[in-house]
Amino acid sequence: MKKFNFIWVLVSFFMVALTGCVEKTTGPFWHIHRVSNEVEWIQTLEEIRSSGDNKNHTINIVSDFQVQGSGIRSFGNVNNLVVKITAEQPKNIFLTSQGSFLNIGQSQKVDFEKINIFGIEDNTTSLISVSGDFNMISGSIQGNTNIYNSAGWYEIGLLLSAGGVIVGSNGTFTMQGGSIHGNTGGYGGGIDVVDGSLIMHGGTIYGNTARRDGGGVSMSGRNNSFTMYSGSIYENTAVHGGGVFVSGEFQMKGGTISSNIGGGIYSPPLGAQMMGSVAVITMSGGTVYGTYESGVTLDLANTNYALRSYEILTSGRIPIIKYGDGINVLPHTDGHEGYTEHTIFGRP
Repeated sequence: MKKFNFIWVLVSFFMVALTGCVEKTTGPFWHIHRVSNEVEWIQTLEEIRSSGDNKNHTINIVSDFQVQGSGIRSFGNVNNLVVKITAEQPKNIFLTSQGSFLNIGQSQKVDFEKINIFGIEDNTTSLISVSGDFNMISGSIQGNTNIYNSAGWYEIGLLLSAGGVIVGSNGTFTMQGGSIHGNTGGYGGGIDVVDGSLIMHGGTIYGNTARRDGGGVSMSGRNNSFTMYSGSIYENTAVHGGGVFVSGEFQMKGGTISSNIGGGIYSPPLGAQMMGSVAVITMSGGTVYGTYESGVTLDLANTNYALRSYEILTSGRIPIIKYGDGINVLPHTDGHEGYTEHTIFGRP
């Protein structure tokens, strides 16, 4: 009987080791995966895709490795999925070919920490694509250049050309820490929010470049939002909106936007709003520093209806910049200055 029990214990142990499953003493059942190279990464994704709905997985990255980019959903169509990608000590993952590192589907949540993802110079997509929930705690997303439709201007294809992260329909990206830097795209060098939500509680978005608009963050969909509670957006570059390009709802409640080429915050005229969205900018905290451009620019050119679409509320800390005006409202083409028709509280 003792021999039988001993054998049963050994069998159970090896079954757990082979399946990568460990059950917590309390809480939900968690599947634990240990990844040290590309082969194990691919196997882990396949296991998660075939594991079914309503599962929780932890992926422990135990060493640096290289991996090919992918054009498919990382976790397939699994629903009510939670995945934690983490490491005991910071680890580096290097993309070696075109494609994304992570593509998160709807009804899927990923917590991400202590991992640095490095892109390539000739990619055709962003490093992270979000249609579910992506929670970035620490780590970095860096060095990815999205050349998709690089010769385009306002073409629809250019809207799909974020460098670091693209937040798609119904997606939510919550940034608590870490950094997004050194990426290049069409709209959104760092992040492009397309019919999704970006919530920034901390971290840094810096040194990104957009060929068109939104060096740090671009909002280029119909129904999107960006709420900034804390963190920093600085030293990004774009034609318009070096820091943040607003075509949607932007609420700044804290944090700093500074030293961006192309202005700190830019909202285009109504005729140029992405997919017919309306820009609403609410600033109740935080600080905006400009470079040689304005801290906040509202472009009223080429439309008589843009005045209905913008609202600047600046209670608390007033936008501050080193050069130029704090808030610059560009005039109509008929020469009428926009200040008299706008409600701008707290303007210095």
